[in-house]
Amino acid sequence: MATVTYVINCSALGDAVCCIPATKALIAENKLYKVLVPEKFCEVFEVCDVDPGFIVPTLRDVDITFDLNGSTLVTAYEPRRAPYRIHLVDMFSVFCMNAILKPEEKCVKANIKKLPPVTLAKPYAVVGVGYAEESRKMPIKAFREIVAYGKKAGIAIVLLGAHRRPDSKNPIKFGDYPKGDCIDLIGQTSLKESISIMNEATCVFGVDSGLIYLASLTETPIICGYTFVDPHYRMPYRHGVMGWKFYPIEPRSSCKYCSNALAMFGVPFDNHCPYGKDYECSKSLDGKDFVRAAKRVLCARSKP
Repeated sequence: MATVTYVINCSALGDAVCCIPATKALIAENKLYKVLVPEKFCEVFEVCDVDPGFIVPTLRDVDITFDLNGSTLVTAYEPRRAPYRIHLVDMFSVFCMNAILKPEEKCVKANIKKLPPVTLAKPYAVVGVGYAEESRKMPIKAFREIVAYGKKAGIAIVLLGAHRRPDSKNPIKFGDYPKGDCIDLIGQTSLKESISIMNEATCVFGVDSGLIYLASLTETPIICGYTFVDPHYRMPYRHGVMGWKFYPIEPRSSCKYCSNALAMFGVPFDNHCPYGKDYECSKSLDGKDFVRAAKRVLCARSKP
């Protein structure tokens, strides 16, 4: 019987979360040998109840691969355009298992008993300003509107995220985002602590990024902006449904989701706007749309 060894891409937290359903399915079928996981992501696999006997921490920064019977290495992340034409969870099950998982099998939830306690006073909402590149950053104006709304609604705003990605050519400058009315926890929490904080939050605001994938391990409503990737290929599965308690925010620009049209040509999107519009899609994300979704969340929570 074929055994499979996975190596998870160190730089992509979302990829690590999205490969967990396929990993669990392979374990259930007795087809998995080991999962080589970057040390910094091991705690995510732990809180998602992946058997620690299958996990081998590694510091190697390599692409996602699998090794059949310890023989020839075959990349499971090619072609590179695949993540923009198929849901990430499906991508791993197709490439690694040659199968599409059932909707209920695509869902992963953090084990609450394995999360650290939260000391923050409720109610609060979490905000992550986005990915390390211009392609997936929350506009500062939208950020300000979200913070102002939280203040008006009596909901504290907690900032979560990492300071920067080491490989980023244009890391987020958190100093550009005013933090005077926020609880600033940027760079101060582990992944496990971040999950716990989001689990207790009223909602999570963000732009397509690793933080959103961590939030998908909870049942907390998520309000997420999308830019060059169609949310259909990114919305998390929860309770057997893609997009359960998930509110995608679209750019107000007509130029958006270009990856779906251009991915087949291998055009890069994160470091270069393919249409030369300086990531108009990202900059057109509007705070009013985030606030409108937040009001829907609060309205739903107030109903008996």
